This record gives sequence, C-alpha cells and structure tokens, in this order.
Amino acid sequence: MTGRRAILASGALLSLAAAALGLKAGLSRQQMTETDAIGRAAAVYVAETGGALTDCIAVPGGREPVWLMVSCGTGQDLRRYAITRNGALIDPGQLPPET
Repeated sequence: MTGRRAILASGALLSLAAAALGLKAGLSRQQMTETDAIGRAAAVYVAETGGALTDCIAVPGGREPVWLMVSCGTGQDLRRYAITRNGALIDPGQLPPET
C-alpha cells in the first residue's frame, strides 16, 4: 500500500505544479495591455532614433501572429514595429506575406 500512496502523492504533486504553471502563463498573457505593447515598441524607437515616445501610434495587426502594428515618426524617419500578443517584437523579415 505504501507504493500506491507514493504514486498517488507524486501524481497529485505533478498535477498541482502543472496547474500553477498554467495559471502563471495565463496571468502573464492577460496582463499585457495594448499600452504596454505600444510602450515597448516606442522605447525601441526612442533608443534607435532619439525621437519622442509620443511619435508613435498603433493599429490592429490584422494577421497572425501580429497583434499590433506600431508606427513611429514620419516621412523618411518612419519606423514600423510588429508586436505579438505577448509583447514580443517581430522582425519584419519574418512576417508572413499579406494575402
């Protein structure tokens, strides 16, 4: 009987660990707001060009995996940043072609 209890306890412990990891992953995804994502892209723009955070606007991405397209600057200084739902910047060369 001791072996069976050890197996059940191990299974219960693994189930609890999986539930905790799933909850953590879900909460981190839930906490990424559009403001956070735009701010991340705007910070990259400021670091690259010295422009202002207020030079940036965002529109919905319109295709997976792009959640938001952030445009910063104007004219020749225009920069575009594609952002995923978790806030990661996507290299423009890795975007799927538009259909």
